[in-house]
Amino acid sequence: MFMGFSLAFNTIIPDMFHQKLTHLHLPVDHQLPDAQTSTGLSPYQQQVFADCVERYHPAPPDDVSRSAGYFRCSGAFDVNKHTVRRTEVSGMNCDQLLLHPRVSAALRRDLQRLTGLSNSDVQQLITAAAAVCRRHPPITAQQLQHGVSGAQLRLGCPVLDCLLRGGLPVGGITELAGESGTGKTQVGLQLSLSVQYPAEHGGLGAGALYVCTEDSFPIKRLHQLIGEQVCLRSDVPADLVSSLRFSDHVYIEHTADLDSLLVCLTRRARLLLTRGLVRLIVVDSVAALFRTEFQADDWLERNRQLLTFSSMLHHLSQEFSTPVLCINQVTDVFSQSHNSMGPSLSTVSPALGLAWANQVMVRLMMSRLQGTVVRGDQSSALRRLEVVFAPHLARDGQNAAVWREGLRGVESWTSNRK
Repeated sequence: MFMGFSLAFNTIIPDMFHQKLTHLHLPVDHQLPDAQTSTGLSPYQQQVFADCVERYHPAPPDDVSRSAGYFRCSGAFDVNKHTVRRTEVSGMNCDQLLLHPRVSAALRRDLQRLTGLSNSDVQQLITAAAAVCRRHPPITAQQLQHGVSGAQLRLGCPVLDCLLRGGLPVGGITELAGESGTGKTQVGLQLSLSVQYPAEHGGLGAGALYVCTEDSFPIKRLHQLIGEQVCLRSDVPADLVSSLRFSDHVYIEHTADLDSLLVCLTRRARLLLTRGLVRLIVVDSVAALFRTEFQADDWLERNRQLLTFSSMLHHLSQEFSTPVLCINQVTDVFSQSHNSMGPSLSTVSPALGLAWANQVMVRLMMSRLQGTVVRGDQSSALRRLEVVFAPHLARDGQNAAVWREGLRGVESWTSNRK
């Protein structure tokens, strides 16, 4: 719960709250010091903390409630004796954390100082935040080994799917960043078709919602990819490929401003997901609206809107087990060369800074290399797809090229250097 507060109260709660709680470890049957002498808590504050303990540690529920995911306590917390006993938790949420009274009191004092609210209002604020902050279900080691939730969405190329250890994870936000012309939109289109295959062929058996925020949707390229699916997906029976009506299950939305983007996610996306019509959300691109609608000195409001946007995506992804692909632009990062009289060296990094990076689970980068790849009568500029960070992937990369049938990884090629 308190870790979730760093998202719910990002604009009003400093990071020290998060540090106080994430580094807290209490051993079993640990005898805490007396609150009146060691913590400086007044009798009134002790009573407030006792009320919090009573709220957060109610009586054990019945079997029906327990099966619905509530927790079970086999111990108790006596605010007068300050003894922490063993607690067994099923469906753990942070409301059940056993905290030292000084930590709990410090959190509430800082909230009162920052917001100007009364003690009772602060408690209501904490309760409201606990209800809306996103909660991730428990993840086993086996699920981490095979992807965050076990299910994955394949890209359709064995070489690139091997790089991603099976494809995009179903839960969480995957970011694909890169310069213009590197093939980011190709990946979004390819996934919009791949998601429609049955699960045994790497899909999710549903359509895709493609949200365009800057350019018009490349409908001609989509039809070309549909016509080349038999070539790209040679592992799928041809009769199955021909039976899928790909163009009927790609839902296209154009959002010209931030308000329409949020409306699209809260209403249309949820409606399509609820009806089971889509199992993939593609936003192309996430940086377009946040760059144009905010000035440089509006960074605080921009970050607030960015967190609202990412929170919506996380809720949809977790609630409906839906992968989310956010295509992002890049910004130039200049570094001075060793020769002080020489030009500065330029590299690129994903746009929107650290506020957005903290909301991304998987970050991929596409770049365009100096060279061409020749295959029969086709030639393509050489690209590279790199894994920047992911909870289940090592940092690695793979060369690729864009062909008529889509993006494919290449391991050997005929290169014509420019």
